[in-house]
Order: sequence, then structure tokens, then C-alpha cells
Amino acid sequence: MNTSPSTSEILLLQNLTGGTMTTPTPYAFDPASQQVISSLPAKHLSHRQASEAITESAARIASSAEHGRTVMRNGLTYDQFLAGLLYSEEIMLVSQFMYFDFVMFNPELNSPPRANMTSGRAFLTNHRLLLLSAEVYQGLSLSTLSYGTDKKPTGYAITGKASDILHYQSIPLPNVHSVELNASVGVQSVETVMGLRPDCCLALFSCAGMDCCLKKWSSIGQAPAQTTNERILTLGVTMPPWNNRYMVKLHLNGGVPMALVKEYIVAFTRFAPNVATKAQAAAF
Repeated sequence: MNTSPSTSEILLLQNLTGGTMTTPTPYAFDPASQQVISSLPAKHLSHRQASEAITESAARIASSAEHGRTVMRNGLTYDQFLAGLLYSEEIMLVSQFMYFDFVMFNPELNSPPRANMTSGRAFLTNHRLLLLSAEVYQGLSLSTLSYGTDKKPTGYAITGKASDILHYQSIPLPNVHSVELNASVGVQSVETVMGLRPDCCLALFSCAGMDCCLKKWSSIGQAPAQTTNERILTLGVTMPPWNNRYMVKLHLNGGVPMALVKEYIVAFTRFAPNVATKAQAAAF
């Protein structure tokens, strides 16, 4: 099979556009870390103090990571990298690529862990889905720390990363088995209400059935409102070379228009044989 770039192939790559891209915030937390942050009010009465401490530590870590950042030598642009990868009979199914902020590979059925991808571009051809990240990544991750038998986290570890990334994944269309879309734009506010017993209900006293000893419920504060602008395209795939199963979540950039996302879904439905077969079966 001839893999050398042709003149038409180079023109095709040069004519590809990606629409408007929302510039990612440098040193923002990844999606998994955002979920940990969102769970703070449910896990800690002192969630405000925990949130402030995490924010302050994140700023210090970001400064340290940025200070030590290096650049990859002989790096390649998207066009340069893709030019030698497309087959002579391979064509783009959609005229635009899609920007993504993250790609998460969630393993299923004991499949081994797989490295997630940071910001990059998704391309869809008549043979495969190409995922390519060739950008500088500046981000943070947050993990929980627990000691002994504590059910709640006793601490949090913050990791900062500043790297020149080149990450490539190729998923053949026959390996795509399902396509799902979950998009939401809005704001989320959380206020915590806790119940505390008065002093008369300490173990030294007996006040069963007394109204004065019932829990007193009150608000302990509202967490800062969080805005959301999510476009998550989820693919059920069997990844080469051993066909391990993953739910691949493409966290699309907030600037990707929904009309473009729809074009990709339609293309998957028509050209990914396993998705097309299931779509046809559902129609009858």
C-alpha cells in the first residue's frame, strides 16, 4: 500500500479547517480532577478552606512547572505529521477537524490502562479516526489521599505538568462499535445543609423523643458557582492491536460548533460498519 503523500493529499490537508477554538486556560485541572473538586462540598464541612488551599497550591505548582518547561526539538506541525500517514485512497469524510481538550481512554472488562491525550485535533477518514496532539500542554491533576480506614479523603495531591506533547492514535472504523454525545452549557451551584444535635443530646443525657433534642438543620455555606461548557463524544471501541475494550471520551473544545459534531456522528453512522449495522437494526 502506497503511503507517500500525493499533491492532492497535501492540498486536502491544507484545506482542512477546524472552526473557532476556545483557547484552553493554562494550568486548568483535567476532567477527572474537576470531578474531585466538585465533590468537596459533599465530603468536607470545611470545603471552602479545602478549595482555597487547593487553589493556592495549584498556583505554586503551575509556576514551578512553567519555570522548568522545555520544548521538543525537531517538532512537527499537524500538516507535517499527517502528510505521510494518509493512504493514497484515503479521503476525509468531514471537511473540518475537531479540536479536543482531552481524550480519556476508560478501560472495560479488565483492559489495561491507556495513556490519556491532552489538547489536539480529531480527523475522520473513510478508514479510521485519527487523534493527534502536537501542542504544548500546561495542566494540573488532582488526586485524593487517604490513610488507614478513613472513608473521607484526608488530603489531596496536586501535580503540575508543562510539556511539549506529540501523541498519535489511530482507530480503524470497524473497531468503533457505538457513538454517544453528551453536551451541556450552564452553571452549577452547590449549597451544603448540615444537621447538628444540641448539647442536650450528648451520650451522658437521655432525651429520646424530646423535640428540643432533634437535629437543627442550617446552611454552612455555598460553594463558588461553576460554569460548564461540555461537548463529550463517547465512542465504544476495541483498540488495536489486541482489541481491548475502551470507552473513549473526547472532551471537545468549547468552540466546536454542534453542527460539526453532528457531521461526525452522521459519518460514523454511515461508514463505521458496526455502528451502521446497529443503526439499521434499530430502524426495523
